[in-house]
Amino acid sequence: MLAVMVPLSAIACGSQTHRSEPAAGGAGGNGGASTTTGIGGSGAGGSQPTVDPTVAQIVAGFGNTCAQFNDGTVRCWGNNLFGELGNGTLEGTVHPSEVVGLVDTAQIAAAGGHTCALLVDGTAKCWGTNQSGQLGLGSPDWNLHATPLTVPGLAAVDEIVVGAATTCARFPQGTAQCWGQGISGAVGDGTFEDKASPTPVMSLNDAIRIAAGNIHVCALLGDATLKCWGANTHGDLGNGSNEKEATPIAVPGLASVAEVALGQFHTCARRDDGTAWCWGYNLEGQLGLGSADADEHYVPALVPGLVNVVQLSLGGSHTCARTANSDVWCWGANPWGQLGDGTTDDKTSPTLVSGLTEVDAVSCGTMHTCALLADGTVKCWGSNHWGQLGDGTRDHQDSPTAVVW
Repeated sequence: MLAVMVPLSAIACGSQTHRSEPAAGGAGGNGGASTTTGIGGSGAGGSQPTVDPTVAQIVAGFGNTCAQFNDGTVRCWGNNLFGELGNGTLEGTVHPSEVVGLVDTAQIAAAGGHTCALLVDGTAKCWGTNQSGQLGLGSPDWNLHATPLTVPGLAAVDEIVVGAATTCARFPQGTAQCWGQGISGAVGDGTFEDKASPTPVMSLNDAIRIAAGNIHVCALLGDATLKCWGANTHGDLGNGSNEKEATPIAVPGLASVAEVALGQFHTCARRDDGTAWCWGYNLEGQLGLGSADADEHYVPALVPGLVNVVQLSLGGSHTCARTANSDVWCWGANPWGQLGDGTTDDKTSPTLVSGLTEVDAVSCGTMHTCALLADGTVKCWGSNHWGQLGDGTRDHQDSPTAVVW
């Protein structure tokens, strides 16, 4: 076994990646406004399928990417230092590799050094690192679990999300349970302690969606408002302060919310009028306000000029929005080309991803981004250090490139 630490920056956004379901972390379907003004009007390794699969969901993680298929199987590629690819090895691959023993998945989630799958029977399986108890096995350990393991005692789950070292599950009655790293309060049980088994989130009984960031979590409630908990150093929780919270706290002044998405130190919400609102860290322009600054933005701010938004997804320090006409607009940090505009320059306002049309879903990883297209193909761009773009190389790409199955 290896004694390794998952970097706190190892976060992937928890946003909608299914082509036929509402956004994970958001409610409802197309919430775009009718307004038409503004924006929106490989080295070797891994098993390689011999036929093109039908992708149902794409999830970009820290240095890896996973795809769920209509037959319930899952394939992952990229970094595998912690066993997060689930293929029974600790070897990374630039090609999609099948996750061992998964044949009935309903949803997948990836971030940090672990990955989880919700099964059609309402149970969940997780794999990868468990040093903070994020696999939910009842105790933490330093082993690297390279194949899926059932989370004991977890049933009737509606949704599962993962952060850097925290995992949460939402249930049909509107409650949630979290486990893993708790030092920031992200478990939501009123303590700042790690939990190795699913633990009820306090004062939450009407959640219809949840989303996990680096070390903070948010829930969309049935009345279209938000509650968040966990780390708040940069105003991540949107409650006007920078104090961490160990139980859910309301995001004031934000109503008619249709979706919430979380990044490393920032958070964004889509309202049902198709606008986007962001708060938290903005050093690289990830809030989309037209400028970058070192100030913390403690309350939600409108992303200017962005309309008809139907989905949001957040990465480490970048943000992407899919609009009603199936375009994708991204902004924020861009050193690896993760904005997909053909450059490596940071952008402080929404910028159209080049050469990408008919997008059904977008998913941001820490330093890369992927899109599921209407024809069932997948394109990724940005950092490819671990082969997470799935194009058979480790070359970084500043514009969308096709995943090679």
